[in-house]
Amino acid sequence: GNNVEPVALPESEFTTKKIPVLFWKYSIFAFAGMFFQFLTVFFDGTFVGNGVGPLGLAAVSIIVPFWTFGLALIMLFGVGASTVAAIKLGNGDVGGARLVYGKLILFAFFFSLILSIIIMVCLNSVLTALGAAEEVLPAARAYMIPFLIGFPFYVAGTVAYLFTRVAEKPFIATLAYTVPAVISILLEYFMIFKWDFGMTGSGIAYVICTASTAFLVPYLQTKTVFKIKSTDFKIDWKTTLGCTKIGFPQFAINIATAINTIIVNNMILRYGGTPMETA
Repeated sequence: GNNVEPVALPESEFTTKKIPVLFWKYSIFAFAGMFFQFLTVFFDGTFVGNGVGPLGLAAVSIIVPFWTFGLALIMLFGVGASTVAAIKLGNGDVGGARLVYGKLILFAFFFSLILSIIIMVCLNSVLTALGAAEEVLPAARAYMIPFLIGFPFYVAGTVAYLFTRVAEKPFIATLAYTVPAVISILLEYFMIFKWDFGMTGSGIAYVICTASTAFLVPYLQTKTVFKIKSTDFKIDWKTTLGCTKIGFPQFAINIATAINTIIVNNMILRYGGTPMETA
């Protein structure tokens, strides 16, 4: 097994504060983060629809499965790992919790990086398989290139977001969602309407909004018990599989949603032209 040095367990607010207080604290912060993420999706559709036009909206409908797939990976790696880490912290095993974090966030990053490289190399074929008509391909490619560059940071950063909440830092976790969301909305407006970036601007805004959560990795490294160490670069399949089993049900749900979107896009392309109706 892994030799994990004992670490002193810091005082936890989960053992000192009342449950209703903690419930509202964590729920309100989580709602605030999700609300600002929703705003980015709303404004993205508004800006693309008015600034790029129907082909831009068609491209967005093609890209939706990638958003869902990214969320599926976060559920697979992050939900299970953060749950296991929280249990270990509750049992006083701080070193074991840190080890789970280090192993899973590195695995999530490199898995997403390899996947992004493979998709980038075969991008036209992948987009066509997702239902992109020939006239939609340029807009979809313009969005996907910055999206794929930021994808590993998005997945790893959001896994770190879940661990930030486990580390009892819900306010910092919420800031990681809200501040980049506001910045990305403002930048997307200028990139589409003032600087003529088109779908590339939309893709860059998405990266700013989602991949900025990666700053939580150095935050956790310096402010919490979750510190990545050189020994974490060795893959531990037992730990990885144990965590992913917990996150697999939510992973499967999101994958099913992505597959359904892909099928709908291809059916619309076959029987009704470009899949603008799904945008």
